[in-house]
Amino acid sequence: MAVGALDAGGAFGGMGASREMTIAPLVEPVLMMVVFSAALAAGTTELGTLAAHRGSSWLFAWDAADFLGFAAMIVLLPAETGRIPVDNPDTHLELTMLHEGMLLEHSGPGLACMVLASHTRQIVTLGLVSSLFFPVGLAVGAGATALLFGVTAFVVKVALLATYLALVESSYAKLRLFRVPQYLGVGFVCALTALALRIL
Repeated sequence: MAVGALDAGGAFGGMGASREMTIAPLVEPVLMMVVFSAALAAGTTELGTLAAHRGSSWLFAWDAADFLGFAAMIVLLPAETGRIPVDNPDTHLELTMLHEGMLLEHSGPGLACMVLASHTRQIVTLGLVSSLFFPVGLAVGAGATALLFGVTAFVVKVALLATYLALVESSYAKLRLFRVPQYLGVGFVCALTALALRIL
């Protein structure tokens, strides 16, 4: 997306791409450290095994690293999904846009693909958090009942996380761009501490 925004040669697209690339290096390491922390506990990086590692007693199997990892993901979610307090996707002020600024120079099928990619990233991120920390309703087999139960549980978990994002959006104002690294630094410290606890 950033390359496409820069390729258009517009001022706002370039500014949005620049801001997005400023925020991305602060977000992605947090996500990787949280996943690596869970992978160290499970002994694998396969997502299905990671989710099933906690088993049926997942609610009572949380330790300090899990709480810190979840706190890091809670801080990360608004940034990864492009929501307030990091970004405001509904604004009409180009100077305050991060993610949406990259889309200003596009239209037609190209814009549709970029919007679809953005929404897909949101669903994948919410699904990752729900699977890592709330492994409820995992489909055991390939039967219709198990799959229906798994899909229903997934939709409910994603809806709850989306409700959290909506509450954050309606409760806080957008941060200034120079305050965003401080906000994301909280998630970075939590994720780094969680990973250190797993290693040590």
